[in-house]
Amino acid sequence: MGIYEIFRLVHIFAGVFWAGANFVMAGFITPSVKATAPESGKFMGYLAQKSGFPRYAELSGWLTILAGLGLYWIISNGFAIAWFTTQRGIILTLGGLLAIIAFIIGYAISKPASKELGKLGQEIQASGGPPSPEQLAEVQAQQNKLTQGARWTAILLAFSVIGMALSR
Repeated sequence: MGIYEIFRLVHIFAGVFWAGANFVMAGFITPSVKATAPESGKFMGYLAQKSGFPRYAELSGWLTILAGLGLYWIISNGFAIAWFTTQRGIILTLGGLLAIIAFIIGYAISKPASKELGKLGQEIQASGGPPSPEQLAEVQAQQNKLTQGARWTAILLAFSVIGMALSR
């Protein structure tokens, strides 16, 4: 097995996990957490801080992008300019850029919002009483950030996956 095959396997398996995790987050987890707040605080606290889910999703994003860049280097013959003007070059470039933008959104918006929701959930649970109006307002603000970040990440990854599939 050569380096191309290793990059390809890592790219496919990490990409499946990363995209799938984002599709589930955007389509099911985030809307469920939002609809059941503030009771969902305990679940979000565990998911964000103890389950390992955010770390695995982030790691799979890194692996997908790094392996994709390795594949890109090999396929483009060392980033040969002429390759970028081919149909495959254009599609893979756009797909890769969309994935990188999705990763940045996840890292800059979704990750901090998820962490903050986890902390708020733990604070509310530790207080033993209902959340204060300030806590409820902050939960709603962080849920909105998480919803938007998850939605955009999933959309961009969907187009990236389509691009990868069509590049053959």
